Amino acid sequence: MSIERFYTNEFTVKRMVYGTSDVGGDNNKSSLVTQGTFNGHLQQASPNLVASVAATYKLDFIVWCARTEDVVVGDILILGSDQYSVMAIQDNLAAGGNKHYELHLRKGTS
Repeated sequence: MSIERFYTNEFTVKRMVYGTSDVGGDNNKSSLVTQGTFNGHLQQASPNLVASVAATYKLDFIVWCARTEDVVVGDILILGSDQYSVMAIQDNLAAGGNKHYELHLRKGTS
């Protein structure tokens, strides 16, 4: 069975994009821009993960998603009214049909 059957949550991906302003010429501006959506599986981070990366059990989560998704460290994922910062991405190259990204998230934005 494929891991994709667990991808039941739809996340919106937002990314900070940098540019220049039209007024004043050289002023750098940044804005949070929606990059798209993807389906994934959200779960609380395990106690072992929390201990190994000095995380916080109530704030750290894991999302499994397809390896084809456009997500990078620093992105903000939105699920309902909750926001999560992408802290790390692990590329799980398991044998068979279960290759996937495992995203380490922190609830809230910093």
